[in-house]
Amino acid sequence: MHRETKKETKHQSKKPAKPEVIYEEEMMKRPPQSVLDIDRVSKP
Repeated sequence: MHRETKKETKHQSKKPAKPEVIYEEEMMKRPPQSVLDIDRVSKP
């Protein structure tokens, strides 16, 4: 079931399925500006 969930996420790559996806894209655009951001990125 986990594999199918990943497939659905890939299919919905055009739409932000999870807030985490948006967060990751934002982090790639700009570097972490605070310790909290760095802490969130370092943790899975």
